[in-house]
Amino acid sequence: MLDLENLNIQRVTVFSIPEDQPSKLPGLPTGGLSLVQLNPQARDMLKKRMVKALGKASHGIEVSIHDTTPQGFFQLGAAALDATDANFLSTAGSFASMLAKAQNNLSLKASKLVVIGGVVTAHARPFIAVVKAELQDALSETGTSNTTSIQHLQNIFMTESQRLYKIGFLQRTVANASNASGIFDIHQHSVHLFDHLMTALETRSAAHYFYSEFLGCQTANSARSRTRDFYNQTLEFIKTSGFSEAKQSDLQEALRAELRSNTAHVSVVDFSQAHMGLPDRAAYSIFMTNKGFPGHAVAKDTEYVKSRLRKRRKIMFTSGVTISTPPDDLQLVTVTANTDGSSTVHIPGTESSRE
Repeated sequence: MLDLENLNIQRVTVFSIPEDQPSKLPGLPTGGLSLVQLNPQARDMLKKRMVKALGKASHGIEVSIHDTTPQGFFQLGAAALDATDANFLSTAGSFASMLAKAQNNLSLKASKLVVIGGVVTAHARPFIAVVKAELQDALSETGTSNTTSIQHLQNIFMTESQRLYKIGFLQRTVANASNASGIFDIHQHSVHLFDHLMTALETRSAAHYFYSEFLGCQTANSARSRTRDFYNQTLEFIKTSGFSEAKQSDLQEALRAELRSNTAHVSVVDFSQAHMGLPDRAAYSIFMTNKGFPGHAVAKDTEYVKSRLRKRRKIMFTSGVTISTPPDDLQLVTVTANTDGSSTVHIPGTESSRE
């Protein structure tokens, strides 16, 4: 999740993206010739939609920047972060044409592309966001207490109940970004994605044409390395924070269970809230921040750590007694069957706790 508490929208423009054309060539976007003047209510509404989609407790994810060519979304967007209004509008027009091309011949309906610029975080880092919103109809009631009429509204978008939109959010993450002959460094920026097709359990449904063809980003590579970092760094925190052996065991198993689960994301906040008390949550958050792990949720891909996620092994006896061992250390327990129906169990170490 992104830190969007200080989101400040400074400029907005809107395009109409046509549906597929009979000629099978990309349709020509219209609009976007000038900045849209938003009243305070509209600006606040737009901010709330973005925070809900990408901010805390959202299903927005960070994606890795794949296309770094001068004509790609990243380089164009990075240059527009602190550009003049005229250059911002020119870049927004390029985005509209790129989206129309990316979704061509996919049988998609006409939609709107909202291009938003501003600053975010306490450090006022610049961002540019692209929001593709599908259109819908609605009814509006007008009149007085004695007379009421219903008006049919067409082509409205981004309503409170509507989830039919996608967001690409490019943010600068340093104070003074390097610029080598007009080429920006991907490591000084981040891109986040929200797609209404994604759920808490699934990211693969996200529209490929939007995040890959249009944004030039990928989900798999960054997800695998981020998931491995989450596992290794959380495990290090558990082992070095002075927890009792029993608490360490519980947290390690909770970590493995978290990564084995069907949820599509891993998050420092979610893990700590589920398994730690308040003081430990704060210490864990500081630890992970110092390690460079992001505060937002990241897509989960356990390919790099799947061999380390096996469940604890169990030895069960006919009396109902169960002995639990680490997943790779079943040999720590030696069981010898006695002739009287009992068993002799040999375990290295001494008792540390009982629950």
